[in-house]
Amino acid sequence: MEKDIKDSKDIELLVNTFYEKVKKDEIIGYFFTEVMKTNWDNHLQTMYKFWNNVLFFSGDYSGNPMEVHKKVNTKSPIENKHFL
Repeated sequence: MEKDIKDSKDIELLVNTFYEKVKKDEIIGYFFTEVMKTNWDNHLQTMYKFWNNVLFFSGDYSGNPMEVHKKVNTKSPIENKHFL
């Protein structure tokens, strides 16, 4: 059953669930595990802040997602197949 995101705990659940799937994904998982060698503790904290800011205007995120993705793209091109 789907439910609305009401608070930061819901965001953490969503983000954690999403990235557990991403880590295992054969098409995009390697961007995190091989290309960027993601520090998961740091990345998850950043994603919590990002989504809290997007959904609840928390003001606790100050980053540039486009720059991060451009950096990934220079190391390993992001292609249409990665969005399917």
